[in-house]
Amino acid sequence: MNRCFNIIPTPKVFEYSSGEGLKIKKIRIFGYTAETLPVPIPSALDILKKDLDFILCDTDADLTVYIGEENFPDSAFTKEAKAYFNEKHAEREGYVIKGDSEGRAVILAKHPQGASYGLMTVRQLLGAPVGDFTIKDAPDFAGRSIKWLVWAETGGWSYDFGDGVEAIKKRMVRKLDTLFTYKINSVYADGYGFDTERFEGYADIMRTLCDEAKRRGIKIGIGGYSMSYGMVGHLNSYQGKHFFNRKSYPDGEIYECIGTHDPGKEVKARDRGTCLSNETLFKLKMEEIKNFLKKTHVSSISLHNMDSDEIHEQLWLARCPECRKRWPNDALLAKDGCAGAFAEFIDKIMSELRTVKDGDYDAERELSVRMAAPGYLYTHTSDEAFDKGIEFWGAVTDYMKNPKGFGVGFREQFFYHSKPIPRVTKVKERITKAISAVGNFQGCDGFYDDKIFTATAVMNYILKGYDNMGTYNGNAFQEPLAIFDAEYMWNSDGSAFYRVEEKPQSYEEYLDLYKAVLKGRVKPEKIYGEGGFIDVICQKLYGKDIGKQMSRVYKAAGKNGEPPILFASSVDIYTNYSKVVYPMRWDDEISEEKEKEFLERFTECNKASCEAYRALCAATAEEIADEGMREDLFFLKDCAYMGKNLTALLAEYMGIYRDLAGCFRSESAPEGSISERLSALRVKEAAFTEYVNGLPVKPLDRFEGPFIRRREMAEWLEYNTELMQKSIAEGKRIPSERKALRTREWW
Repeated sequence: MNRCFNIIPTPKVFEYSSGEGLKIKKIRIFGYTAETLPVPIPSALDILKKDLDFILCDTDADLTVYIGEENFPDSAFTKEAKAYFNEKHAEREGYVIKGDSEGRAVILAKHPQGASYGLMTVRQLLGAPVGDFTIKDAPDFAGRSIKWLVWAETGGWSYDFGDGVEAIKKRMVRKLDTLFTYKINSVYADGYGFDTERFEGYADIMRTLCDEAKRRGIKIGIGGYSMSYGMVGHLNSYQGKHFFNRKSYPDGEIYECIGTHDPGKEVKARDRGTCLSNETLFKLKMEEIKNFLKKTHVSSISLHNMDSDEIHEQLWLARCPECRKRWPNDALLAKDGCAGAFAEFIDKIMSELRTVKDGDYDAERELSVRMAAPGYLYTHTSDEAFDKGIEFWGAVTDYMKNPKGFGVGFREQFFYHSKPIPRVTKVKERITKAISAVGNFQGCDGFYDDKIFTATAVMNYILKGYDNMGTYNGNAFQEPLAIFDAEYMWNSDGSAFYRVEEKPQSYEEYLDLYKAVLKGRVKPEKIYGEGGFIDVICQKLYGKDIGKQMSRVYKAAGKNGEPPILFASSVDIYTNYSKVVYPMRWDDEISEEKEKEFLERFTECNKASCEAYRALCAATAEEIADEGMREDLFFLKDCAYMGKNLTALLAEYMGIYRDLAGCFRSESAPEGSISERLSALRVKEAAFTEYVNGLPVKPLDRFEGPFIRRREMAEWLEYNTELMQKSIAEGKRIPSERKALRTREWW
């Protein structure tokens, strides 16, 4: 029945009768004065003041908040509430609200965080025609994280609008209130590495963000490598100085130890590994990470040692002589073997990092560490390899001496391939002494695709049982998507908007539905239709009139689900979905089928981008009183302007590409019209290049934030159309003086 009031996230239990609604003029936080309120209650009250005129008092309140079981009033309702706090995750984040027909209410919570979430729910009930009511609520996942980066977890500050340190700080802090309102308690804010000098002002921004987040009970996270070597794929990131294994650091010979291994090949570590016995490197790397923590106050870090998605015996057999001396057993699960070695290694990391203190920042109390490798696993990983990975991490955490604050991270995990059992069942059984976490890249992520809205979070129910969940899709461009993710991370199978009724019962069935939702082939009316989730959240975020236009933005799509393009690094325009490369280069021949595919993709992306731009023009034509909202919408409009122009150029380019390539295939001379079209396109490209180079913005992020690849795309178009002209002049499909094909890892 919550659908009548559109509370997001949907409460677990909501029983009510119709009435005149809440009438709150006075609020009492029982047992506290205004000066002694516990975190994050002051932040919750500040948000509530945006919609409610109230005063704090110590008696006779319309809304009384009781925090801590010892302070609960003695009543039948309290007895009922106490039983609910035995639910998983309810002790810290759960709350119970009781309202009466007089418009008064009480909130019970065992922890200030739960009480603050109760206040956020009350905020959404303001103005609703409710009488007597009871709400009992707690999350499915204790940690509920989103990301703010353009490229998955590896980089690109989506909130760097090119307007300087102070503007970025103000913007990021403002966004924390939105996350707090909808009960998101973690943000993956940067990666990949621990360099505090990424740009001038970086540490200042991060420290402000982290300190403000703490006041709201939100963790700010970053990812990096603890002791990896040879990380070629991440050399454009911020690894810091110390990530090479050497006999005598820093001037000795680089040597091989454990690392990722390709089954069937020689037992030998390759270039992405680490060494657990290198004490000199360990101390240097810990000092680097500790310095990062001290300067930024980050409260959550995700550590890699190597990019190994599976656990292999060969990985451990390739260890160096010193590791073999310290841990002589070749078995993966032995205490004097691989699992025991990693347990010692992680215990040392945790002991070191817990020592960091700076002002009121205390890593012993605040820091969470998640290890993501070796063996982060994938949904396509075989059942045998999956079980081996879970057994390995179960053994590691069993051997650890102090796993407090430590968690094990995995990738998307759904069903076993050979049986209708969710894989999380194995995780719950085996990993009991540390936090279990799952990170989902579910589309709109810079990894699988860059659509601006996807409903894949409705499939989260299969992951219930993990302690923490990261839904890593979306960024600065997609606040409605972040709130959609919040709905299904809090209440994964009880949404009042939409839930999967006929649940798949096998890996193949689940994956088929998951992919259909991810690609936009399945669009439930209760989400995408009139009055559905997108309409509701856009009105909550932007107001009624602007919200209608913003709904158009997030519903815009081409006939095959092609998205509006808001940034030039979008996977949907520059990748073949298997590697990050420009597959439609003129000097890298593709099939006629691919020519047709790319022409259609860019044409449909352009249609969607034009629709988004028209909607944003209409939205920004409205009177926008809120300064932050006005800033966001005008920035989005500028991004859509870029996207519609870029996709128009790409579509025109592919049309000429198809026709000119057809001439060379048929060995016929190109028609004059092709040369004329090409010349006209080059004039438009020059105008686009002038526009890009003339932007009055100076991103601080080395990747250029949301402006990433605009110049590269402009240069790419100019180069390839110049090649086309050379092909016509020389009568050769592949002209002379071509550049080497530019490829890169996916990030």
